[in-house]
Amino acid sequence: MNTSIPMLVAPRYCLGETQVSWDNPVWRARAEGLGMRLDPHLWGWGTVRTTRRSLAELAISSLRQTLEAADCDPASVDGVIVCALAFPGAAEQQRHFLASILEPCGLAHVTPIGLTLGRCTTFLQGIAVARALVAAGSQRRVLVVTAGRIEDEAHRLEVFALFSDGAASCLIAQGDTSMPGLAIRACAQAHEANPARDDLSPELSRQVNAQMLQGLDLELDDIERLLHSNIYLPVCTLKERQAGFSQRQLYTDNIARIGHCFGADPIINLVDLAQSEGLVERAHYLLAASVPGARVAILLRQEGR
Repeated sequence: MNTSIPMLVAPRYCLGETQVSWDNPVWRARAEGLGMRLDPHLWGWGTVRTTRRSLAELAISSLRQTLEAADCDPASVDGVIVCALAFPGAAEQQRHFLASILEPCGLAHVTPIGLTLGRCTTFLQGIAVARALVAAGSQRRVLVVTAGRIEDEAHRLEVFALFSDGAASCLIAQGDTSMPGLAIRACAQAHEANPARDDLSPELSRQVNAQMLQGLDLELDDIERLLHSNIYLPVCTLKERQAGFSQRQLYTDNIARIGHCFGADPIINLVDLAQSEGLVERAHYLLAASVPGARVAILLRQEGR
């Protein structure tokens, strides 16, 4: 069995093709109905991206980018994990939905897994599952993809976030691969099955931090940057600071630029951080997402430049 550390390779994303400002009558009325002050600087309201494309089309766009960036022959991929808030219809509809993603990407031969129920943590759960498959030696290369879009424009603005449509993907590969990437050093999750709770729990985040760092010669402050969900600026800042992170570790640039793209945010933020600032060799980066009752995190170390 190959015991090398699995790598996260070629993270990529695509967004809706139309850029729209938050400042329109529908979303203004929605914010007022939710009792929110119309102050874009307070919340981090800016622009979002909307699409006419389907979930499958968004996923295909991102997967093709990942395969191209990794210079990966689709025939060498063993598995694909498709992550979503929900899958369409009954079993037969889901079979066609899956085929509509895999076949255009040359992946009709792969072993598919579908993940849901984790809401905006599901994509990171998918990366954790892919890492386990690769670490166990049962699969050598696994693609992970998520896609999300708002179906009712009235609900694009919610009490915790302003949503964009889009998709994100990455390849999880054995550490002996020639592909450059980030080593996945740890994955951690904490859950609280309490449907009455509707806020983000800093305690769950602190549990995940402790679990993740156990056995590693690292402190929380050693993490170069935290790539979190793009929820509203004051909520994000408060909850992540309560979890133990410093202001300099947060990456909030995309909150006003694109808003919250469901579970794709941590990978979107990682890609944009790499492009805008670069990733520091041997530095650690944390992908993390929280929803009421759950926190998931993936600890990465940049290998090479």
